[in-house]
Amino acid sequence: MTSWIKTTPRLLAALALLLAAAGCDSTEPVDERVRTQNFVLTDSEGADFKLSDTQGKVVLLHFFSTTCGACNQQMPDMVALHKAYADQGLVIVGISSEGPSVLAAHKAENKLPYRVLTDPGRLVTNAYRVQGTPTNVLIERSGYIFDAYPNISKQDFDPFVQALLKRAP
Repeated sequence: MTSWIKTTPRLLAALALLLAAAGCDSTEPVDERVRTQNFVLTDSEGADFKLSDTQGKVVLLHFFSTTCGACNQQMPDMVALHKAYADQGLVIVGISSEGPSVLAAHKAENKLPYRVLTDPGRLVTNAYRVQGTPTNVLIERSGYIFDAYPNISKQDFDPFVQALLKRAP
């Protein structure tokens, strides 16, 4: 028993050294949130959109396809979210791999009040690891990803959006 008591501090010291060497410093908090990376895409009217221009706002990236039934069913909820929260700092951006003319027609037909971007090489879509549409990525004012959601209604989104809009950047 005495040898175990004498050995324990040495084992703990060795373990601490191994963890420190592996980059595990328990004295610093680990931030598991993911910060967004800036991107530039062209909208359906031909103007550039930079994610960095939305700094300090809550952003909803709505990845969709014009031929996706669930996406089209979700469009009224996206419009309602925009109308309810745009003046409070919510920015909704639709992102699709389809061409500008298809997206412009879709935006007009559905009376979308927010910008719709084309991601022809799917670089942004792939960077956000979008596996299917619709996928909605909610970004905090601080630029960190809050969460990602598949097909979700305005009613389900409201509590998240309201809470994020109340947070300081």
